[in-house]
Amino acid sequence: MASYTTVVEWTDVEDDYVVDVTIRRTEDDTYPSGWSYALRLGEVGGETILR
Repeated sequence: MASYTTVVEWTDVEDDYVVDVTIRRTEDDTYPSGWSYALRLGEVGGETILR
């Protein structure tokens, strides 16, 4: 199993929306660039809008 090193991880809530960002450095062959990232935008207490 490849290792991951979290470079940036933050969550922000504004009005009724949540933004969650994670950026990781990895040696996993699934990510040839060496970077894994996630961006999620959702509603507080609701469903994810963008993933």
